[in-house]
Amino acid sequence: LAPVAGLASAIAMGVFIGYSMSKPSGFLSSGARGRHNEARVVNDGEFRSDAATKIRSRIYKTYAYFAGSIGITGISAYYFFNYTKHSHSALRRMSQHPNWYLFTSIISSIALLFATKFTNYHRRPLLKHLLWIAMQLNEGALLSVLGFIGGPIIIKAAMYTAGILGGISLISASASDEKVLKLGAYLGVALGFLMGMSAIEYMYPSVNQSNLFQNINIYGGLLIFGLQMAYDTKKVLVKARQLQVEYDPINEQMSLYLNSVNFFLDMIRLILKQQEEERKRQQQQQRRNEDEQD
Repeated sequence: LAPVAGLASAIAMGVFIGYSMSKPSGFLSSGARGRHNEARVVNDGEFRSDAATKIRSRIYKTYAYFAGSIGITGISAYYFFNYTKHSHSALRRMSQHPNWYLFTSIISSIALLFATKFTNYHRRPLLKHLLWIAMQLNEGALLSVLGFIGGPIIIKAAMYTAGILGGISLISASASDEKVLKLGAYLGVALGFLMGMSAIEYMYPSVNQSNLFQNINIYGGLLIFGLQMAYDTKKVLVKARQLQVEYDPINEQMSLYLNSVNFFLDMIRLILKQQEEERKRQQQQQRRNEDEQD
């Protein structure tokens, strides 16, 4: 079970890295942007009573697409898993060629991600939505291997992910823009560290037997993607207030979606690790009881 979660995590990490490479190198502080936009609105006499409605509409659309991404991925993963479970040839190919499955999955995911991101939402809406749906279906196919872990673990991880990331998003939305957006540079360094650990884990699988390495990898991933969720939530709110700039809700929800997927996968790895530790403790306790009886 752990290799399955590790494989899915490696794929999701690769997609997240590809998305991070496609983002701008930096963002202006929200205070500077807000003052700039407010000055333009007030000075040009363009303040309209529907400004707040437009901002709310942008935020609503972003989170609607985010919910749609999660829903399409989950449903497609369920159906792809049912197909794979009953297809012996598919299972045999996946088990015999795991590296091929890993690299083709990362390449297809990044290709669809870039195609979706760089298609204009306003000029080519139909193509944009088709690529967005194709990306989610592809992600569902990749994550369908998690079905072999078991439904109870997946449901438990999904509930933890929704509760923790939902709370982080609410806190981020009410926090100071400046404080949250300052996390950007530090998160870039932390993500590089996480990338290095993932590369080491792939090239030297034996290091995964180290409890310290597992703890740093899993808890570090949860911390980094949790903070990244706070950063990207604030970024969505900041961009939604920039009324003079063209807004693409599909692109803006991508980072929220990828953060959630990676956090979810790390949560599954944490649950599996805790179950394995509990199993070992029970075995040790059973041996001690048998020794005492003898």
